[in-house]
Amino acid sequence: MEITKVTYSRSRQVGANESECIAVSADIDIQEDASEVLAYLQNWTEQKLKVRETIAKLDARKYELQTDIFRLEKDIEACRARWDKARNFLDKVGLADIDDIPF
Repeated sequence: MEITKVTYSRSRQVGANESECIAVSADIDIQEDASEVLAYLQNWTEQKLKVRETIAKLDARKYELQTDIFRLEKDIEACRARWDKARNFLDKVGLADIDDIPF
């Protein structure tokens, strides 16, 4: 029996109730060994899955960092508002210049 085509598929869990299936196929020439082609398809699929997993991790980290930036910007805004209040108070008590503060 002559094998003319090899297909490799792999399923993996993506989420709690979600999975994805990746399948690749290759036509085999007479000179090629089917098991070598299958091994190649397996390696290729594993590499692509690793890349996708890395991208997913990076996307998650990007979201975390964006959330941190948003929170920090809000904190900075609140600190600036407090500083403005402190400066106004200092102006009212006659310590207009920051160098006049006795500490």
